[in-house]
Amino acid sequence: MIFNHYNMRRSKLLAKTVFLFVCYYLLSSVKAEAQPKYKVFDFSKAAPSGQTLYYKKVSGTTDEVYLCPPYSESSYGSYTKPSGNVVVPETVSYGGHTYNVTGMYTNPFKWCKNLTSVTLPEGMSYFNGTALFRGCTSLERINLPSTMTKEISWSTSLDSCWSLTEVNYAAGNSRYKSGNGVVFSRDGDSLILYPSGKNPGNPNFLQNLAGSAASGLKYIGGLGWNCFLEYVNIPNTATTLGGAAFYGCPKLKRVEIGDGVKIVGASVFSRCPQIQEVTFGCSVESIGEYIFFRSGYPNTSLNTIIMKPHTPPSGVGQIINGVQSHPVVIVPCNSMTAYGNTVLGSSSSCTLTNDYLYGYQMSSSSNGSVSITQEPACWNGCVLKATANPYSGKRFKKWIIQYPDGTSDGSRTNANLSLEITSNIIITPTFENAVAIEEVDKKNISVYAYDGKIHFAGLENKTDVCVYSIDGRLVYKDIIQDNSAVLVPSTGVYIVSIDGFGKRKIVVMH
Repeated sequence: MIFNHYNMRRSKLLAKTVFLFVCYYLLSSVKAEAQPKYKVFDFSKAAPSGQTLYYKKVSGTTDEVYLCPPYSESSYGSYTKPSGNVVVPETVSYGGHTYNVTGMYTNPFKWCKNLTSVTLPEGMSYFNGTALFRGCTSLERINLPSTMTKEISWSTSLDSCWSLTEVNYAAGNSRYKSGNGVVFSRDGDSLILYPSGKNPGNPNFLQNLAGSAASGLKYIGGLGWNCFLEYVNIPNTATTLGGAAFYGCPKLKRVEIGDGVKIVGASVFSRCPQIQEVTFGCSVESIGEYIFFRSGYPNTSLNTIIMKPHTPPSGVGQIINGVQSHPVVIVPCNSMTAYGNTVLGSSSSCTLTNDYLYGYQMSSSSNGSVSITQEPACWNGCVLKATANPYSGKRFKKWIIQYPDGTSDGSRTNANLSLEITSNIIITPTFENAVAIEEVDKKNISVYAYDGKIHFAGLENKTDVCVYSIDGRLVYKDIIQDNSAVLVPSTGVYIVSIDGFGKRKIVVMH
């Protein structure tokens, strides 16, 4: 009994010790997690708009502070993030001293999901972050001072700012200006930022966008993260498509790059999951890296790339990096070899073609044939052209066309005998008699009208031929050879006499 009682007391004591140790460990852990590892700010003050903002004194100065977050990102410190409409003051007082607010340090508004607008003060000119407003999903308006002339990486700074409709630079800014919430270069030649929550309304909005340059926009950028863009025409006035210009547009499907664009920047269409077709204009000379791809975001929707330039642009060999959809790359007719000599041509990740995917089948005819040519040597692959060739005694009447959907068209008359093939079709040329005669053909001589002339075939030697108009006037008399033709004055009915072997009536159409 004494032994058992001793063991029981010992077990209870051990259990109690373990319990206290675990509690101490858990409390210590909670306390440690609650404490930031690295404090950024020197003091905090309420903004004119009521929110608590944090400031860091600028090293080497006595009267400047930067707006900052309270803790470094690696510290996971907990604090109430700014929300609503924030107005940052030009000056802030602390400890009996007044400081000028001249910059932002390490993205003070990052992931402020309830922030709706930000107004930064005159005198602010500095920032060192690249994700200034990342994750601010409710942010609608940003007002920037005339002193903020430093270039901002909008593609990363506005990541996921789906609600943003206005970015306004104050009048007097020496580098930028705003119009209806859209940011341009001071001279109006460059589109710097089109807010991601602003609906452009139509594919040609860039051609009509406000800007002071009479010649139109020359640089296009800052269209990333737009949640409305589906189809975009880049105007011919533009010469440069900036890096990441359409980065992260979730609905973008089709883009036509104007014929004036020479430079297409890197990552232009990265993280555009629905993009299906892109046309590169005639003047494109260089293409940046990873235009359809970002690490972790391969492209699976792209099906058609149309290359207008006859000379492959530099960088074209890597445009399909990260593309998993095996697109068709269409190049000009006379540039297959040039494009085929690039990495693009040897890649198994795409199909290189120059026939614009159009093909045809022809139903045979005993009255004529069809020849197919590629013309012209155009930028977007080749247009196939079918030409009907009537046999002797026949003339072309019309095309009968059967389309892939089963419908047909039997009314395609064409005086030039030609047909442009713009889809996969089945074509049948139809012909009719070119000669209407009273058959008197003792020597197997063939006489028929075609192209405004009377043609003769089967003549054994030089033969006397007379041609009379229907009213009996002689319009032609000569000795002709086999396979000759006689031009008559006009459309009409003529009587032909051949070497005394009878007369023939023939109808000639011009």
